[in-house]
Amino acid sequence: MDLSSWDIKQLEPFLPLIFPLLVFGAVFFFFTIDSRKKKEVLGRLALRFQGEVGGFFHQSFRGAYEGIPFSLTLIPAGKNTPPYLVIELFKSLPFTLQVQKEGVLTGIGKNLGFVKEVAVPDPAFDDQFFVRSDKPGPAASYLERPEVRQAIVAVFAQGFDALVIGKRCLYVRKPDYAFPADLEADRVAEILRTLVSFPTVL
Repeated sequence: MDLSSWDIKQLEPFLPLIFPLLVFGAVFFFFTIDSRKKKEVLGRLALRFQGEVGGFFHQSFRGAYEGIPFSLTLIPAGKNTPPYLVIELFKSLPFTLQVQKEGVLTGIGKNLGFVKEVAVPDPAFDDQFFVRSDKPGPAASYLERPEVRQAIVAVFAQGFDALVIGKRCLYVRKPDYAFPADLEADRVAEILRTLVSFPTVL
């Protein structure tokens, strides 16, 4: 028996462990490289928004726009979900308003009376978006303002698929974001400008 054959036989009991460790090591290596690349791109935002980069699994940037704090977070793809770009601007309203694109399921639910939507005095807007709130009355009054509806349309026109105007912050989410294009300072400023335009008083 030569030395190489002896070495292999000595390793045989450990082979079931070696392969998973190699796979884990390769995944961890590529994830680390990807995380470093994203943090490098996010770091460029500091030149515009005076903030800092953080996170490992979810890379993020925290800064300020027109004196209002905000965070930008990159959420990796899951088993059945795409990667998301999430932006939170920390200004608030006295109620929560959730907006998403009108879909087949929400349309059926509304027609059958399973889900209740905030009344919107704009048929074109109502056909395009599904809106819910914990306080439907104040939310309906809020949506009567044309500038509010225009700001909502502007958010979704930029590729975001969900908007939450809450008691703590304004939250928007974009699936399958373009990297690094969507992280350029001008694009981030564009969505922040839209979020800042939402009135905070009724």
